Amino acid sequence: MLPDVTLAFCGAQDESFWVRLPVETNFLLEALTETFLEINYFEDSKSEDDLLCKWMFDLHLVRHPVGADARLIALLKLLVNHFGIRRGDGYFLPFSLGHARMAELIGTTRSTVTRQISILRKQHDLQIIDPEGSFLLSARLVELSY
Repeated sequence: MLPDVTLAFCGAQDESFWVRLPVETNFLLEALTETFLEINYFEDSKSEDDLLCKWMFDLHLVRHPVGADARLIALLKLLVNHFGIRRGDGYFLPFSLGHARMAELIGTTRSTVTRQISILRKQHDLQIIDPEGSFLLSARLVELSY
C-alpha cells in the first residue's frame, strides 16, 4: 500500500477548475467538508485551469523554508489565503486538518507539528475553535512575512 500524499485542496470558489489525472493511476479523493463532485472526461483542456498543478506548486513552496516552524506557518497561511474567513479576532480556517496530514505536507513528523502548534497556541497565534479542530489564526501570524 502506498502512503497518503496530499496533492491539492479545493473549495467552493474553485468551481471552474478541473484536475487532470494520468490514465491508469489510482487516486483517493477525500472531502474535508460537504462536497459535490462531478466527473467529466475531456481530451483537451487549458493547463492554466489545472487545480492540481497550481496546488502542487504552492505546496512545494511550503516545503521550502528552513525549519518546521516556518513550514507550518507557511502551510497555515496558504490555507487561510485560499479558504480562510476574516473575523474580528483573526482568520478562521473552516475545516480541520490532522497533525499527521500537516506533517506530511510540510515534511516533518506528527509530533513536531503537535509541538509547533502548542508553541503557536502559547504565543496566542493559534486557537483551536471546536472539538473537530478548526483553527483561528491571529492576524499577526497571517500578516507576518518572512
